[in-house]
Amino acid sequence: MSLKKFLFNDLTRSDLKELNRISHLASCYILIGGVLYKKTFLQPLLRCLGHVKAEYVMQEAHEGICHILNG
Repeated sequence: MSLKKFLFNDLTRSDLKELNRISHLASCYILIGGVLYKKTFLQPLLRCLGHVKAEYVMQEAHEGICHILNG
């Protein structure tokens, strides 16, 4: 069962253990306009990225930092 399905209330109650696990996880996340965000106490909402997008962002950040360090 995915976290987004749970937050959209699109779930089945077939596996109570899995449902409890997901509901505990879901308390740390919020869904706004179909986009998943992680809630934090003292920071703004953190947008959850997919695997491909996360790799791209990390590569861009790394290249930017290395470019600054190399002059």
